[in-house]
Amino acid sequence: MTPCLYCKQDNTSFTSEEHVIPEGLGNHELVLPKGVVCDRCNNGKLSALDQTLMNFAPISAMKTLHGVPSKTGALPKGKFGNARLEMFAPGNVLFESTSRKAFRHKMLADGTGRVSIDMQFLSNRPMGARYSRQLTRALLKMLLGCIYIDDEQRETKIALTQRFDPLREKILDRTKFRGYFGMPRSVQDPSRQGSGLEYAFVKDEAGDETIGLEFRFFGVTMFTDSEMLGLRHKDKVPGDQVGIFHF
Repeated sequence: MTPCLYCKQDNTSFTSEEHVIPEGLGNHELVLPKGVVCDRCNNGKLSALDQTLMNFAPISAMKTLHGVPSKTGALPKGKFGNARLEMFAPGNVLFESTSRKAFRHKMLADGTGRVSIDMQFLSNRPMGARYSRQLTRALLKMLLGCIYIDDEQRETKIALTQRFDPLREKILDRTKFRGYFGMPRSVQDPSRQGSGLEYAFVKDEAGDETIGLEFRFFGVTMFTDSEMLGLRHKDKVPGDQVGIFHF
C-alpha cells in the first residue's frame, strides 16, 4: 500500500478523500482520492488546519459576503470580535457591529452605493505566534497536496520523496520551526470568484531553494514559502502595503 502523503504511514485506514483547499471554501475540484491520505491525518491535524483557515477573519468574512455555503449546504455566517456577518438569504447579508468605524456606506454619482468593511475591526483573536504558526501550516498543507496532484504531469514523482519530509514535519507540527506568512493590507479585487493556490520552485539570492506559494480567496491573499527563506527578506517588505506575521 502507498504510504500516507502526510505522515508516510501505511498501517492505518484510508477511507476518505482529502480536499486540498478546504471543502468549506467551495473547493470540489482539488481533491485527493481515497488511498492517498490516511484517516488519522485527514480527520485529525489536517482537518484542524482547514478549520483554522476557514475561521480566519478575512477568509470567513469573504466567504460570508460571497455566499460560499458550508459542507452541508447551509448559508454562511461568521462571528468576529465586535461584529457578526450572516447571509440570511441568497445575495442578502446582515452586518452587525458595535463599532461605527467597522462599516461605512457611500453613495456614488451613478446612484449606487459602495459598502466598506474594515477588516481590522473584524479580528476575533490576536495574531500571536501560535495562531500564525497554525495558519502557516494550513498553507503548507495545501502546498503539499497540490504538489501531489501535479505529480501526474511529472515524469518523476516527487511528493512522497524524502525531499519533502521536512515539509511534512512542519505540517504535522512535529518540529518547531521559525516561520511566517504575509498578507497585503487591503483586499485585492474581491469580485474575483473562488479560491486558488499557485506555487513555484525558486532560489533566493544565496542560492538556497524553496517553494514560494500564494493562496487567494475572493481577493484575500496569503503567502509563505516552504523553507521560510522569506524571513531573511522581511525587512525589505513595504510595511504600509504588506503585513508579515512571523513566529
